[in-house]
Amino acid sequence: MARGRTLTVGRDPQCDIVLPPDATSVSRVHARVHVLGGGRFRIEDAGTANGLHVDGRRVPSAEIGYHERVTLGSFVFDLETLRPYDASSSAGAGGRWLVIGRDPSCDIVVASQVTGVSRRHAEFRLLPDGRAEVRDLQSGSGLFVDGRRVSTAVVDRGRRVTLGSHPVTLFPQERPAPHRPRVAGASRAPWLIAAAVLASFAGLVWRASAPEVTASTAASARSTSAPAGTPAEIFERYAASVVVVEVGAGMGAALGSGFFVDSSGLLVTNQHVIADGGRVIVRMLGGAEVRAEVVATDSFHDLAVLRAQLSGRATPVRLGDSDAIQIGEQVVAIGNPIGLEHTITDGVVSARRDIQGRELIQMSVPISQGNSGGPVFNMSGEVIGVAVGTIDGTAFGVSVQNVNLAVPVSDVRALLAQSR
Repeated sequence: MARGRTLTVGRDPQCDIVLPPDATSVSRVHARVHVLGGGRFRIEDAGTANGLHVDGRRVPSAEIGYHERVTLGSFVFDLETLRPYDASSSAGAGGRWLVIGRDPSCDIVVASQVTGVSRRHAEFRLLPDGRAEVRDLQSGSGLFVDGRRVSTAVVDRGRRVTLGSHPVTLFPQERPAPHRPRVAGASRAPWLIAAAVLASFAGLVWRASAPEVTASTAASARSTSAPAGTPAEIFERYAASVVVVEVGAGMGAALGSGFFVDSSGLLVTNQHVIADGGRVIVRMLGGAEVRAEVVATDSFHDLAVLRAQLSGRATPVRLGDSDAIQIGEQVVAIGNPIGLEHTITDGVVSARRDIQGRELIQMSVPISQGNSGGPVFNMSGEVIGVAVGTIDGTAFGVSVQNVNLAVPVSDVRALLAQSR
């Protein structure tokens, strides 16, 4: 979404974002949304009777991100409709044509609330020379390249492609190096796991002190006691090492998981857990809460390093060797699915996958929203991966069950080694 744009929201067909006619608490023009950039917006009440509410509080205007709960009257306004669409990694499948639109049969399905996008809006493919070819499928609101309406075009990386007024990313992300935090606002770097799942991982940079840690430092924190051998033993030994990561406040707070990797208080989570910014709190087993600071992020591998004070029984986990894992090997995950704190699940390593240049571990360990950033252990009690997501094909009318992914711990070691 282009910075500086202003969008109207309401039931009037002339609005930029048209809400359903049966949303009777919504006025014809209910609110105006100003795009600030970096995944942030300012939303203003357009003088309505039923009002604008953010996290349950009526306000005339507010600055918001994707995770705040916004209601227009009593209608919940889904902020995901403002998110740019990323089709990049699906495009790499042999240069075949992929259809983008709101129809569930499309290869890339756009949220149904986005009325500016047709049911079958456009199709595109990547060309051998690295460019992309895109074609309008006789859509109502058109296909635009750099602001000019076209029926078909061949575009280079960096050209602005929009379906109606909604941007779409066609090219795979270039791999960024892990970086030191700096003072800046949040920025979005969406990505798509294969052709079956859309997932947005935001790039975020913060100000923080640099850690005194390397991969060998983390390894030196390993326990000298005998290795664990059963899920129950792993949970007993390491449940206190796993924390709830809470970002923001109120109903708009984002929840994920994390785990301590050294005695100085460094902990690891997913970068998308902290992506929308705000105060970061970690909650220990037993309920103790402490503030955390962001030390470093790696948006390509969706990893983040935080620092917080160890509390209670929390001790560092032992980092294992993800290169040595075997297909069929039993593994367990500890995390906080849908806020159910310190839940353990088990399964096996199903495969190793290369998805859009990322090596990921596919596993049958059930994970859900809230598990993101939690540790995946082998049966020796060593962390071999970080739970990152699950492939969900329901939006495409495809039944997908128990296809779950983790980032190998080798990528965690690399980020720790470069976080000084």
